Amino acid sequence: MKALHQGQVYRERASGFTLLEVLIALVVLSIGLLGIAALQGVGLRSSQGAYLTSQASLLAYDMADRIRANPNTVAAGATVTTDCTVPGTGLAGADLQEWSCAVETLLPSGVGRIDGVQVQDFGVIGTITRYTITINWEDLQSGGTPWEYVLAIEI
Repeated sequence: MKALHQGQVYRERASGFTLLEVLIALVVLSIGLLGIAALQGVGLRSSQGAYLTSQASLLAYDMADRIRANPNTVAAGATVTTDCTVPGTGLAGADLQEWSCAVETLLPSGVGRIDGVQVQDFGVIGTITRYTITINWEDLQSGGTPWEYVLAIEI
């Protein structure tokens, strides 16, 4: 019989993986992949929420620009709530209807409200009116969580 060196015996015992080692590696890999999939879902929900918030911001600033261009859009002391079905009369009414339809179309369960409050009367110079534009919607990606965007301007 041929004598084996001790190094050869060690190499023969250490070659290959056992089935248990392969199973443990698969479990660790699958847990990592599940974590990555969960992060992907959270990222998707966050990105949808950010998109809707930016749409609400654009809509609020759009109405603020419309009010600056035509202060008769919302009278001081008045509250206007979005209703896309009401036809507008004149430039102010058309602005409100167009904005209402955009809020209701672009945001899920979107509702907008504009409050005009006279802040200060300067007599001959005029009055300052504070307009608060509030937009509410539901984030359907996070189970219908209500969101709100508020913009206040003074004219």
